[in-house]
Parts: sequence; C-alpha cells; structure tokens
Amino acid sequence: MNTFVALPIASAVPTAAPAMPPASAKPNPDAALFALIDEFVAADKKYRELRSAVDRMEDAFRHPEPRGKMPDVLRWRRSDKKLGLPMPYICPAFPKPIWDREIHVCSLRGKKWLRSERVLIKDHPTKGMFYSRMWMVTPSKAARTRADEIIAAFDEWNPGGRGDAPPPRGFKKLQRECDRADKVASKLQDQVCGWRATTMEGMLAKVRAAHATLWCKPDKVFDVSTDNISGCAEEMAESIFRDLQSMAMAEASLIPSA
Repeated sequence: MNTFVALPIASAVPTAAPAMPPASAKPNPDAALFALIDEFVAADKKYRELRSAVDRMEDAFRHPEPRGKMPDVLRWRRSDKKLGLPMPYICPAFPKPIWDREIHVCSLRGKKWLRSERVLIKDHPTKGMFYSRMWMVTPSKAARTRADEIIAAFDEWNPGGRGDAPPPRGFKKLQRECDRADKVASKLQDQVCGWRATTMEGMLAKVRAAHATLWCKPDKVFDVSTDNISGCAEEMAESIFRDLQSMAMAEASLIPSA
C-alpha cells in the first residue's frame, strides 16, 4: 500500500511594495532672501579684504619706519631756547623735549613761529588766575639756520614723518577697486535690509549677515550689551524690527473679531 505524504504547499512570498518617492520639501518662503544674503556677505568680504590691502599699502608708504638711529642734530640743545626755538610739545606720550616727531618739527616749518606765555591776572578775586598770551614772531637768522638744520635732518631720517609721501604704482588702481567693491556691497546691503523676512529663519539669516560684516576676528562673539552696534549691524537690527512688526500685524489680521 502506497502511502501518500501530504507535503505542505509553500505559500506565496509577498513581494515588497515599491517605496514611495519622498515628498518634496516645501521651499522656505525666504529662500530668495537667503541667496541675496549669501551674495551680500561675499561682496562685503571682498570689500573688507580690499580695504585692508589699501590701508596696509598706504601705511607703508606714508608712515615708513625711521632710517636707523636718530641723528644727534635732533636732540634738544640749551642753545635752542636761547635762539628762541619753540619748545617741542611735551605730554605723557612725548615726555622729552626732542625733535623726533612731526608734531614737534612742524612748529619750525613756518616763516613765523607761535609764542605764548602765561600772564597773571592782577586783582582777580581768585588768586593765582592766569591767561595765555599768544603772538607770532619772525625768527632770527641764527634761529632759522638751526631750524632748517633740524628740518633737513628729520626729513632724511624719517621720510614718512609728514605723511605726504607720493603713492606707489598700483595704489590708485587698488583704491578704485576698493571703492567699486564698497558700492556693490552697500547696494546689496540696502536690498537685504529692505527685504521683509516672513520667517524666523529669514530673520536669523539677517543676524548672521550682520555678524559676518563685523570688523573683528571670526571667532569673536558679538555681545549687544557691550559692543557698539553701528553700520550694517544697526541697519540689520532695524530691518529685523520691521520684519517682526510686519509679522505681528499679519498674525493679528488673522484673528477673528469677537
């Protein structure tokens, strides 16, 4: 007798359903503002780099370092006072009477020199009151000779002391590029500030733009309680305030009246 063994019939293996394509994310209403801010930040960075290059070049040719040791001719002499030379300006920054600064030498460059003296006010209710009497004098021939000696030695030793050295080749071109970059960045900044952000992300993007334009180290944290807000940061703050005002008014218009 044949025995039939019933074999289990394998059930059909269900096939996996095809994955549904992910729903496309809804674009942020301020997406165009984000792109404009990126363009502004890049333009402002270019301007600041050019501005720094102009400043470095200008400082190098207008205020070069003095050439070696200061000549002895520039040291104050007792005879300078007898000749009637103006006393070099003395303050905590320049404690010694010495002809080593343009602020000192400039008083000798004119054809006439300024003189002043303190005069006691007689019969004044408050004792010890003085007033300053000033007048111009023409130096003597000996005084003029000594002054010209000081001026010549100073200008040779510190050629940039007067700050009127001619610009080097390429400086004016660099300056024009910097001015053009400034105009481009300023125009974009005005567009960003005039754009009404409709989301918090848009407002935060304006905050990042303001922080990116600060003339400080990249790792510096901007503290509104201690830092002076001016320039781009001030305009962005005003723009964000207007954004919040517009958003509040739009929300209020959706509230049904009682």
